[in-house]
Amino acid sequence: MRWWPASLRGRLSLSAALLAGLLLVAGTLLVSADVTRTIGATIDHELRDRLDVVKAGVSAGALDVVVADTFAQVTTADGAVVKSSFGEGKPAVLTAGEQQRALDSRVVVVNRAAAGVGPRTRLLAEPIVVGGRTEVVVVGATTEPLERARQRARLTLAVLMPIVVLALGLGAWVLVGAVLRPVTRLTDEAARLSMDDPSRRLPEPTGDHEVAVLGRHLNTLLDRVQAAMATDRAFVDDASHELRTPISVLRGEVELAQLALADARSDPSHLDVSRLDAVGESLAAARDETERLSRLADDLLVLARMDQGQVRLRKEAVHPRQLAEAVVARLGPGRTRVDVVGDDVLVNADAARIEQVLTNLVANARRHAFSKVLIAVEDLGSDGASVTVADDGKGFPVDLLPVAFERFRRANPARTGRAPGREGGTGLGLAIVSAIVASHRGDISASNGPPLGGAAVRVRLP
Repeated sequence: MRWWPASLRGRLSLSAALLAGLLLVAGTLLVSADVTRTIGATIDHELRDRLDVVKAGVSAGALDVVVADTFAQVTTADGAVVKSSFGEGKPAVLTAGEQQRALDSRVVVVNRAAAGVGPRTRLLAEPIVVGGRTEVVVVGATTEPLERARQRARLTLAVLMPIVVLALGLGAWVLVGAVLRPVTRLTDEAARLSMDDPSRRLPEPTGDHEVAVLGRHLNTLLDRVQAAMATDRAFVDDASHELRTPISVLRGEVELAQLALADARSDPSHLDVSRLDAVGESLAAARDETERLSRLADDLLVLARMDQGQVRLRKEAVHPRQLAEAVVARLGPGRTRVDVVGDDVLVNADAARIEQVLTNLVANARRHAFSKVLIAVEDLGSDGASVTVADDGKGFPVDLLPVAFERFRRANPARTGRAPGREGGTGLGLAIVSAIVASHRGDISASNGPPLGGAAVRVRLP
């Protein structure tokens, strides 16, 4: 049987009730112990005072002081009763063992029956020398007040504990319900959220308490989710658009090649070489579009893996200047001159990924430069190092600068002198560069102007 409630409200209420019960038990035990100690100390003090009075009387030979005491007895060393306050002929109240301990030193006997006092008695005994003889003086008092105090404590615990526990449990139930009411509203509203309406938000409680802060943070999270959904939808739309163009071109070129081949088969005797040339051109165009599709698929795969955190960086000591020189050598000579200048500095980075960054930036700069590209490496000291790739071309269009590193962002073909669909890029190069730099906890920026007057992309690596 499950006794622990499933709801948070029930758990908190039951916990409060159990804690109250434990505190009540502990408090009652502490009070009872303190009362017991106080009453016991009072009884002991009274016994010591009476014992001193009786000893003084016995030493002076005034045995009447024994009779006048509430409970007193004088015995010889061997336990014979000399005088008793509760009648002659009564046996000694001390046992043989207690008598022997009393001869050695003072002895206290607690909670045992003693004739003349009652079933619960505290006895105090001490030796005394009278006329050269050693005798034992005993005084006693009932411990009934002490026992009554204990009984009252137990009764209080038995009566009050269920009442207090129940009252605190109900109070906690009401209080927790009031505290959790805004959370319940948040939960009910969260259950009604739907992907069909990502703009819907949770009700935010007023105030600065924890539940209000939770509501605001959840709505902030929903804002980010909505923005991410919008970005994903835009990404899918852009990817679909980018894929549609090369696929359409590829299909058209293949259809042209098929028509030319069909004509050649229909009349082989009148085979026209120009038709074969047209087939070759169509196949070459199809090959180019296939390569473009392959590059686009690779770029999309890299971005998807980075978004999911599946690209692991293998960091090591990397020399950016030497890496830039290797990239320039690998890309080979072109119509533009590429110079590598700057400081010899090491950074902790993934060499393959930084090479990919430099390759994308240099290839992009060479494509837009008039005659010159510059790669400048700068040692930033404790801030790491920066690599700037600049060209002497027209620079970034003004409207492209704020979004240069977003996916599928490219300059207007009319401003580049290229036909639509033949821009040569997928619009993902700078986005991949930005993602790689961000994974290294670096930053990237784009500008126009110095050092060559055209576009300049600056990458800082920590």
